[in-house]
Amino acid sequence: RGWGIDGTHYAGGGYDGVQSMDGETHYEYGIGTSYAVQSGPLKATAIRATYTAHRASDNQADGSLNEFRLVTTIPFNIL
Repeated sequence: RGWGIDGTHYAGGGYDGVQSMDGETHYEYGIGTSYAVQSGPLKATAIRATYTAHRASDNQADGSLNEFRLVTTIPFNIL
């Protein structure tokens, strides 16, 4: 039911330094596109590509990273 989860018993851990960060900045941006097959044996198959970049200042906890995802959805009938 959530008893004792207010953080008063927190013993510390991997996020200890986050509270002391001041003046750090970060931002992210992304772009994506998708295509769905219109006919043929792969009809309704969807392909989606996305690129996301996260940029952070030197001492920001998350750091900077780039991410590219290619997702394919192929529908099929089980029965």
